[in-house]
Amino acid sequence: MRISIVLLAVLLTGGCNFMTQQDEDPGAKGSKKADMHNARNSLDFYGTYKGILPCGDCDGIETEVRLNHESFFARSIRYLGKDDPRRYFMNGEFEWDDEGNIITLIGLDPPNQFFVAENKLIHLDADGQQIKGEMAERYTLIKEQ
Repeated sequence: MRISIVLLAVLLTGGCNFMTQQDEDPGAKGSKKADMHNARNSLDFYGTYKGILPCGDCDGIETEVRLNHESFFARSIRYLGKDDPRRYFMNGEFEWDDEGNIITLIGLDPPNQFFVAENKLIHLDADGQQIKGEMAERYTLIKEQ
């Protein structure tokens, strides 16, 4: 009798664990992960973004970032109000954060992260945080249509 009760308890516990694991499967219908919307899976973020980012010792940094389908980026910058009219180019890969809302341009020194929003990239500070205050809007690159 005791063996039957122990066996029954093991079977019930195993069945509960199976159901829990199945419910947590990212592809399982109705799971939290399958229903999670983020920039990576909800927005058409591929394309070219442009804007003039603030600069400490110039009039601004004319910036263009192009994101493509293979997780590659192309970035060009030009410092405005300086004697150097050249554009500086960088190509490489970008990666997503775990939540799927922030990209990091690999190979660039921080600040190298952008929050991906509808038709815009928001340049983040060196700690990966959004800029707050009066200057916040100036850290936005707008997607070309």
